[in-house]
Amino acid sequence: MNTINASPLTPPAFDLLLVFRHSPYGGSMGREGLEAALAAGAFDQNMAILFLGEAIWQLLSTQQTASNVASDCHSQKNHLKMTNALPLFGIDQIYTSQDDLNDFSLQLEELALSPTALWPSELTALMSNAKTILSF
Repeated sequence: MNTINASPLTPPAFDLLLVFRHSPYGGSMGREGLEAALAAGAFDQNMAILFLGEAIWQLLSTQQTASNVASDCHSQKNHLKMTNALPLFGIDQIYTSQDDLNDFSLQLEELALSPTALWPSELTALMSNAKTILSF
């Protein structure tokens, strides 16, 4: 897969952009999105992933699930293993929103895969330049 270099203000164009918007354990959307990403990566797609809003929790390197939390997520598996597999499938263009980092009081260092944080205008450019967008 070709490596795409981008300046901080001009995100590159992708054939496929997967946008995650849901928290990792509130339903199946996060896991289904990760499965779609891994499948697309297996076919060497020119793609990127964008984590917005509560989906940013999918990147948190200290996720808690049923194994260490008694809650309603008793049947959910930790997404971090699947998330960490993304680079093995050639998916290394991972983005998030700087505004969301600020809203959730998170630092990039707390997130897996070292995503690139984009400002609203950069997010708009990333989405505008994608040929196909799938939202999860």
